[in-house]
Amino acid sequence: MSFADRLKAANAARLSRYFNKTASFSSSTQRRGHSPVRRHSQYPGEREARAWRQNNVFTAAERRARMTAVREWNYREKKKGAAWGPLGPSGERFLDFLMGMRCFTTGRLDMAIKTMAEKLVMSVQTVCNYVERLVSLGLLTKIRRMEPVEEPEPGGPQVKQITNAYWFELPAEITERVRQIMSGGGKPVDQEEHERAQAELVREMVKTLSAEEMARFYAGDGTVLAEALARLGSAVDRKKGDSSPSTVTRSTR
Repeated sequence: MSFADRLKAANAARLSRYFNKTASFSSSTQRRGHSPVRRHSQYPGEREARAWRQNNVFTAAERRARMTAVREWNYREKKKGAAWGPLGPSGERFLDFLMGMRCFTTGRLDMAIKTMAEKLVMSVQTVCNYVERLVSLGLLTKIRRMEPVEEPEPGGPQVKQITNAYWFELPAEITERVRQIMSGGGKPVDQEEHERAQAELVREMVKTLSAEEMARFYAGDGTVLAEALARLGSAVDRKKGDSSPSTVTRSTR
């Protein structure tokens, strides 16, 4: 049996245990008016349709820009000594997968967890963990949903669980970076700050150089121009040394 077949069997067993547990819960509590749906579940409606249109409809170019910005953010947020950022490379790939599974016209994204697991050849629990990580980092919104049961049995559940609805979110700093990328320019904020700091260090260092050292610094070593500028700088340094106050004082004694 291949790995994919074993994984499908494990997911089927896990789902079977879940449905058996749900059925047991329903039979023991329906007399008290309880239903087998998850807490805070909502009826499907205009809310997710509007959120899909506003957040999930974007071009392939913007999708690439979003992933670039998320990767940069994930690297910046890496803790000292940690191998990866809070999302990790596997989380980045899962986010990219979700973006590819939305309806490009309406933005609809309500794929079942089991379907995601089958497409990614992952366990159901692993997919759930990735979804919760994206939600906790503010990159994804998830709402649980339910719908009425058609022709319910007397005393049986009146509603049933349906697939979750998802739409993408972007923190403010990632949104600004996406805007920069889409506009065709701009570097990451941390890169700009690093370059400014390096330029300031160079300016402070140059102030301490002699004319000869400055010529070699800007022109490099080994070229005819560099050697000529270095000799000129050396002559300037000697002239400055000859006209220094200490030299003038010694010559007048």
